[in-house]
Amino acid sequence: MVLEVFKSSNCPFCPRAIRIAEAVLSSHNDIWLQVVDVRQNRQRARKMKIRAVPTLVFNNEVIYVGSPTIDELDKKLREVKNSTKTGTPE
Repeated sequence: MVLEVFKSSNCPFCPRAIRIAEAVLSSHNDIWLQVVDVRQNRQRARKMKIRAVPTLVFNNEVIYVGSPTIDELDKKLREVKNSTKTGTPE
């Protein structure tokens, strides 16, 4: 499983979102973090319909736009992981 943080070099909120993702993923050993610069990966950003940064994408699904708190991101990841395991929608 992959958590992508779409960012831009001139975004003042992106570094915080990346730090939060790193902190949360320290307790989710089954999720990898990938930081995606929208300028260097325009095609990927376009495919995911990224319109703002930071945007967090988990397994090819946008789960958060903006910079979440640690608790918000942890809760969202647990919800999505649980719905994937049980096959039920969020």
